[in-house]
Amino acid sequence: MGCAGHPQLRTPNIDRIAREGTRFTQAVTASPLCMPARASFASGRYPHNHGMWKNEGELSEAEETFFQVLQKAGYCTAQVGKTHFYEHAEGVDLRQREA
Repeated sequence: MGCAGHPQLRTPNIDRIAREGTRFTQAVTASPLCMPARASFASGRYPHNHGMWKNEGELSEAEETFFQVLQKAGYCTAQVGKTHFYEHAEGVDLRQREA
């Protein structure tokens, strides 16, 4: 990317986004896969602790999430976009999982 200092790449749109927002240069993830990474963010635990290794399965209901801790502290939380802590299945209303 040009914003990262590459002398030949021209990435004006990405450069604009980086200039107007925040660009993390040393960010890490607990997993390169979506569901385990999101489960790690929510639970504060590594995949080998919460047990989600692949993009299937679900975060155990026994896992206390960061969002539940915020709710207990009096914060009102909301889900926006996909969480991918749970498998999405036909006829399943995910709002029931977020209570």
